[in-house]
Amino acid sequence: PVQFSMPSLLEDLRRVLDLHQLAPAQLALEVTESALMHNLENTREQLQQLRRLGVRVAIDYFGTGYSSLAYRRHFELDTMKIDRLFIANMLESERDAAIVSSIIELGRNLGLEVIAEGVETEAQKEFLARHGCVYFQGYLLGRPTPVADLEALIESAATGTAPR
Repeated sequence: PVQFSMPSLLEDLRRVLDLHQLAPAQLALEVTESALMHNLENTREQLQQLRRLGVRVAIDYFGTGYSSLAYRRHFELDTMKIDRLFIANMLESERDAAIVSSIIELGRNLGLEVIAEGVETEAQKEFLARHGCVYFQGYLLGRPTPVADLEALIESAATGTAPR
């Protein structure tokens, strides 16, 4: 939230993108609902500038903060992330299942990519897929990994060899 409100954000991003030779579309910034609501006019301007630069923007922790749809319509976003709080209980709780499926439908209707956080089981993944959410994060994909191990994994994927 602090970085998002900094006047130098765009220039800092340009510098980092140039330094690492990345196209802006390869970067997605995750912004919480509370950060979006902090200063509406500044937020709207920052989002427009980020979009013009080509950086993707995701709303994180959707459904846990200020989920006012009256305000949501003012923000240009690319991605909506469903908070793990809802994912964890969606198979046991009809209410959480309804919330998750509604968020997925809302995201699709708004033309947003929808990502579920905290997916740990095949059953959760299947529920999400049945409702149209094919992107997810969580332990089902893998546990947090030390940088050296991750680099080896990426290298092995790129070269088609087994990880060391």
